[in-house]
Amino acid sequence: MESPYRPNWVLIGVAAVLAVIAFSLRPLLRRQINNGMVGKFQQMQLNDAKRELEKATDPEERWDKLTHLVVIESGSGPDAEVRAHANEVLRTAEKYRNDWNYGNAIHNGNFALGRLALRAGNVTEAGDYLIRAGHTPGSPQFNQYGPNMMLAKELLEKGERGKVIEYFALCGKFWKNDRGQLKIWSEQVNDGREPDFGPNLLW
Repeated sequence: MESPYRPNWVLIGVAAVLAVIAFSLRPLLRRQINNGMVGKFQQMQLNDAKRELEKATDPEERWDKLTHLVVIESGSGPDAEVRAHANEVLRTAEKYRNDWNYGNAIHNGNFALGRLALRAGNVTEAGDYLIRAGHTPGSPQFNQYGPNMMLAKELLEKGERGKVIEYFALCGKFWKNDRGQLKIWSEQVNDGREPDFGPNLLW
C-alpha cells in the first residue's frame, strides 16, 4: 500500500546540502556539531514532525509520522512519551509488513528505546536495542542515506565498541550506497578512534 505520508522536502533539502558539506568540510562540520548544530536542527525537525502528526487522519498515517517523530524526540522528550511512541511504532509495524515504511519503523522504534535505556544508564540494554535496530530490512531512505547514528555514537562514548561494530555490519546489508563509510567507521572504532558521523547524526 502506498503510504499517505509526504516528507517535508524543505528539511530534506537542508539535509542533502549538509551531506554535500560533510564530504568537503568534515572537520568544520564536526566543530559545528559540537557547538550545537544538531540540537538546533533537531528542534526544527521536532516542531515540524509534531505539526505533521497532528494532521494524521488514520492509523497508518499516524504510524508513518510517529516513525519519524520518535527519532527526534528520543534525545530529550519525556521518557514515558518517547517509550509509548516507540512501542506504538513497533507494534503497528506488524500490521504493515509490506509497507515501504516498515524498515524505518523497525529501526527507529528500537533506536528510540535504546536511547532511553542509555539515558537510564543501561548500556548493555541500549546495545541490544541497537542490534535490533540494525536488523531492519532497510527502506528507501536507509538504502540510500543510511540510518541515524546517534545511538551508535553515544554507545561508543560509553565504551561499547563490539555491538557498534556489529551494528555497522548489519547496516551494510541494506546501505549499499555508503561510499565506504561503514568500513571506515569500523576501522576507526577498532583503532580506538571516534568516527565522524557527519550528517548521519541529523536525520
